[in-house]
Amino acid sequence: MVKTIICLFFVLISTYQLQAQDGEKRPTDRFGVSYTPYVLEKNNSMLETGTKMTFKREDLDEWEYLKERLLTLPEFRIRYGLLYGVELQLFSSYSFQFRKTNFETNEKQKGLGELKASVKYNFLKDKKNWPDATVIFMYDYDGFDWRGGDTINQSQIRFAFQNNISEKFDLKYNLAINWDWDKYYYSPQENYYFISVSPVWNITDQFSALVEGYAFLRKDKKGNEIFVGSALAYDLNSHSALDFNFGIQVNEYYYQTSLWSVGLGYSKFF
Repeated sequence: MVKTIICLFFVLISTYQLQAQDGEKRPTDRFGVSYTPYVLEKNNSMLETGTKMTFKREDLDEWEYLKERLLTLPEFRIRYGLLYGVELQLFSSYSFQFRKTNFETNEKQKGLGELKASVKYNFLKDKKNWPDATVIFMYDYDGFDWRGGDTINQSQIRFAFQNNISEKFDLKYNLAINWDWDKYYYSPQENYYFISVSPVWNITDQFSALVEGYAFLRKDKKGNEIFVGSALAYDLNSHSALDFNFGIQVNEYYYQTSLWSVGLGYSKFF
């Protein structure tokens, strides 16, 4: 596991930054699971939306398997600059789920996904050897989630960092701790951790590409989830951009033997 985590630090990523008319950076949180440390200025806002298709397979035993397709259309994040260095975020999605087994059992479901509310606080600006740094407090309420589950909500504290290496390269990395809450007793369950490392390459002023590595780590190693991903992004103008992204799980997770996704997105700065 230690070797796996070290390998993640060498996985490359690049993202891009939206530019407001005054030339200031307006980065998006749209790509993958890695958050940028930058926050919107007071009274500024951004809409990040898109669609994603996820494919999953579980080998339940030697004779039975389960295939699942999950179409998320749309997923959206609304961002608003509340105060200097403080930003509010609201995220949700609507999904269509298709499940099938080798015994020809088919199941279709659809509905509104979980509702995530976040507060971002940028407490450190990039200065020579110091990175930009932000702490993010997130509350995930899945009471609206039609898929159900063992928890009713989730809490997360995440630290997002970024070092500006040069005009073309940055280094972005996230660290987080998560708590799931029991839906009957509202008591915290065993916590787990998240880590991502993301060297950033800005190819041109408008075009970027990324490769991303990240992992969810638990005490039970069978519960660890390790991913790599990639994305392309293109700035349409100083206020909007398009993106394409891809991600795949590289280890087995309990009965789950494969998991990968593709998505398209759009970001608009107001």
